[in-house]
Amino acid sequence: MKIETNDPKDKVEVLKAFAKFQSQVKSPKKDQDNPFTKSKYAGLESVINAVTEGMQDTGLSFVQDFVENDNPRILSVQTILFHEKGIITFSPINIPIEKANAQGIGSANTYARRYALSTNLGVTGEADDDGNTASQYGYSNNYKKSNNSGNNSNYKKSNSSKQSSQKNKDNESEQQKKFKQFIVDYQKVTGMNDWKDIVSQAMAQLGIKEDSGKLSDSKLHVLNNKLNNDLNVLRDKLGEKVGSN
Repeated sequence: MKIETNDPKDKVEVLKAFAKFQSQVKSPKKDQDNPFTKSKYAGLESVINAVTEGMQDTGLSFVQDFVENDNPRILSVQTILFHEKGIITFSPINIPIEKANAQGIGSANTYARRYALSTNLGVTGEADDDGNTASQYGYSNNYKKSNNSGNNSNYKKSNSSKQSSQKNKDNESEQQKKFKQFIVDYQKVTGMNDWKDIVSQAMAQLGIKEDSGKLSDSKLHVLNNKLNNDLNVLRDKLGEKVGSN
């Protein structure tokens, strides 16, 4: 986030206006259905309405524009806030274009604008997680099953499971390895273990509806790009907070 003003003292006024917005903005109405997670999420129009209402009496307004990049398969959208005392410019949100046609670009545009507003302005209204994502990726909670009985007869099963797990690990594709690395990186950056929610939201936002455990490498590649882009945005935001202390 970059704040530009004619007078450095005006930055305080701009930040006060932004703080007022964040204190009064309401969560957008979840008016869209996500068949994959069987939940609802806030569409672009709903997010825009929430942001517009939240900016009342703050002196703020916003625009979103495309930003050029060197990759034709990536759509970059930037959000800019205007105030009489200055301008707040956020880092561009980069979204992979899954299909290089009007529908694919339109879908990426809608998602990028909605996600940029939600992420940059701290507006919540994403898809709810039904708890299925982790299990569909092979991270289901089998701990209880493997530890309930406590019988020695389970040792061989456990050992066999470990061997099978090692075999599966050896057969993992590059994209599957990147997905697991994202989980590790996310936990390091945030100190939290809510990556399941993040993955579920990302899949819903990208419109990935099929069984996540059967995703092709190409779709997993799109998902990984989005997850890591989101993580970079989050890392930047956390860095800004640290720098402001």
